[in-house]
Amino acid sequence: MKLKERMKHYNFWVALTMAVIILLNTLKDAFGFNLDDKIVNDIIMAILGIMVVLGFVQKDNYDFVDTSLDKEKNEEHLVEIIDNKDNENKHNEQSK
Repeated sequence: MKLKERMKHYNFWVALTMAVIILLNTLKDAFGFNLDDKIVNDIIMAILGIMVVLGFVQKDNYDFVDTSLDKEKNEEHLVEIIDNKDNENKHNEQSK
């Protein structure tokens, strides 16, 4: 998978966020400056959230609903998503 394709996925950005935090912690210890991990994480996750909303990045296994005017098609798609989630939940309950 090419880097450009990986950059479209939410998990890539979460992993990169964690790597940045580890790098900043290492630099913080080496150079003695003060940095709050939670603030860095919150800033990066807020930026990532904006990227998801704008459609630059998508969460894996997330079904987007078509926003066209075809109401019947959208309703069928929503029913399909709900049925898939119900089947996943039943399967998870049975495997417990």
